[in-house]
Amino acid sequence: MKPKESTIGRDGSAVLFLVLSTALAYSRLLGNAFINLDDPLQLLSNERVLSGLSWGNVLWSFGPESPCSPVTWLAYAAIHATFGLQPWAYHVASLVLHMASAVILYLFLRSSTGEYLKSAFVASLFALHPINVESVAWVAELNNVLSGLFFMLTLGLYAWYARRPGPVRYLVTIATFGLGLLAKPVLMTLPFILLLVDLWPLRRIRVTGDAGMSLVRLVGEKVPFMLMALVSIVSTLLTVKEHASFYSTDTVPILLRLSNALVSCMKYLGKLFWPTDLALLYPYPAAVPWWQTAGAGFVMLLMTITALKVMRRRPYVLTGWLWFLGGLVPFLGIVQAGQWPEMADRYAYLTSIGIFLTLAWGIPELAGRLGLPRWVSTAAGVCVILVLMALSWLQVGHWKDSVTLFTHVLSINPGNPVSHNSLANGLNEQGQTQEAISQYHQALQINPSYHDALFNLGLAYQGSGRLEDARRYLEKALKVDSSHPDAHAALGSVLADMGLKEEAVHHLQESLRLNPTSAEALTAMGNILLRAGRFDEAAKHYSLVLQRHPDKPEVLNNLGTAFVGRGDMEQAVSYFEEALRISPDFPDARQNLERARALLHEGEQSLKALLDDLEKRPRDPELLTRVGDHYARHGKAQEALARYSDALSVRPDHVPALFGKALVMVSKQDYEDALEVFLLMRKIQPGNPKIPYNIACLYARQNDVKEAIGWLEETMNKGFRDRKLLIEDPDLGPIRDTEGFKRILRLMDGSRTKK
Repeated sequence: MKPKESTIGRDGSAVLFLVLSTALAYSRLLGNAFINLDDPLQLLSNERVLSGLSWGNVLWSFGPESPCSPVTWLAYAAIHATFGLQPWAYHVASLVLHMASAVILYLFLRSSTGEYLKSAFVASLFALHPINVESVAWVAELNNVLSGLFFMLTLGLYAWYARRPGPVRYLVTIATFGLGLLAKPVLMTLPFILLLVDLWPLRRIRVTGDAGMSLVRLVGEKVPFMLMALVSIVSTLLTVKEHASFYSTDTVPILLRLSNALVSCMKYLGKLFWPTDLALLYPYPAAVPWWQTAGAGFVMLLMTITALKVMRRRPYVLTGWLWFLGGLVPFLGIVQAGQWPEMADRYAYLTSIGIFLTLAWGIPELAGRLGLPRWVSTAAGVCVILVLMALSWLQVGHWKDSVTLFTHVLSINPGNPVSHNSLANGLNEQGQTQEAISQYHQALQINPSYHDALFNLGLAYQGSGRLEDARRYLEKALKVDSSHPDAHAALGSVLADMGLKEEAVHHLQESLRLNPTSAEALTAMGNILLRAGRFDEAAKHYSLVLQRHPDKPEVLNNLGTAFVGRGDMEQAVSYFEEALRISPDFPDARQNLERARALLHEGEQSLKALLDDLEKRPRDPELLTRVGDHYARHGKAQEALARYSDALSVRPDHVPALFGKALVMVSKQDYEDALEVFLLMRKIQPGNPKIPYNIACLYARQNDVKEAIGWLEETMNKGFRDRKLLIEDPDLGPIRDTEGFKRILRLMDGSRTKK
């Protein structure tokens, strides 16, 4: 029992050390915020994550529109469902996943080799190396640490299967690998790494004269893994096909990609051995000197030959070296999509383990050959771990917020427009608008056609009230990308503030054509309609915004104002109160609420007076109609219809009651009954142009162009000449681009000329 108890005690000590040391190295993480690069895309602006778990959202996560893989999306959604948008919750989740990966890596190595200290050293290097801080500290890289956990689990389960092969163990292993691919497709290299661990530490491969299995049999064993990886590769390529420059080498020539791939491998090695100047962004080089390419290729070839030569006596060297190289293949930029970097710290998250393996087993062996006491290598290992802990602690501090992070990035890689733009965004979020504007300009000095900087600079100028400057830069942004819905929305909003209504509407309509759910465009269009007194239309636009963004106090305030314009004070009060619940220090909403309550009180008094009169004259059609109009203005359709019906029971030809009844029916989209009422009114007042005009609007709402144009012609024949109403009436919107409508306008213009 003692050996087993000793093993359990050692494992417990190693696990405890890994957890405590990692927690200490990352202790500053809990105070870090989100950053403005990719965190909004993955989480903060991801309406699917924010709307919660549902079958529709789960199915969406498997589609091309999802910015993250299904398992990662489920992780984000689960955290959000529990903790909301608290940054610390996502940081803790990433840290726990990272710790768990380190523990499983240790257990895999210790159970496969029997080496306690060496296994613990590898796991410690993985847990504490500062090159891995990016993966753990960046919320957008949750997929990296999550897939890393499945990577480690697959390794551990594969070793479990290798000790006693069986179908159940095999299926569990391959299912875990599948989940890893659904967390992040980069696990596509894992089948190759499983072959490497077959060589060492599992020693399943038969090397000349040794016991073991044939390579062919072991490769066959990996075929299901390879097929799953292939499906993942094809799926990923199809998803990024529209943006991947792999399909055209004009953007980055293939020779430059290959040169950078070779040189970056050496740079990753350099960062592992000397982890300084770690940055989020390493800009892709315009060129790579030939001597660097040749030197990197020579070193890699030499190391590969050496690893092959010592394979029988030191198989860990070949496993570690090829683990490092093979794991980097998806990240070397041969296939590119979007802004591909020269290299990235996060790409070394799993690949670095190969180098750590080689060091953990190679250094003690080298020390023994040199005759050094064992304690020397042990002490050196402890010092390395302490240094890495300190460096990781410092590196976590650089991720405090966007301003801190991108200030650090620019200190390492100056002249990067993406970093200047991200720093400016962070400054803008902190209210430092002028400093942000300066950073946007620096980004544009480096790249004058950088769309994001042009767009963000336009927004910054808009926020500071410099509308002409905002217009200029937003128009430049649209020259770079004319199909950017947010740029159209922002420009439309700026033009509206400048009083250029027609131009504003053009850009807002274009924004909504490109993105029908654009909150910015819907809000700006609602504001224009509100100023024009078109309260029903404004309310519709604001309501569409609130369906997807229910916590926008400005929109709630504007919607309340629209209901004030409609005369529905009860609804207005509820929206103003909701705006103040979300933003208690919102002065406009407070003032509007007081006004709406006063008007509501007046309306209640007015209704009370009407009802008092109605008790005295219950059969007065004029009075009944006025009560119906009051209810209609306040959105009480059933009460309004009841009063109109009462009025019509007394006087069936009372046109005001008929008109009110028809309008309520239209608001309820009860078009057939509304048409009957309008036709009855037409018999009563055949010369009234308002009646055929409303019938034309009724048909236009139903996209019946022929009927709508016919009734408009009758309207003109009865003397209707309000050209402005024809152009602006939203009910006529569906037929406004038709030839028949244009003919009506020409006839109207002609009749004016004759007069």
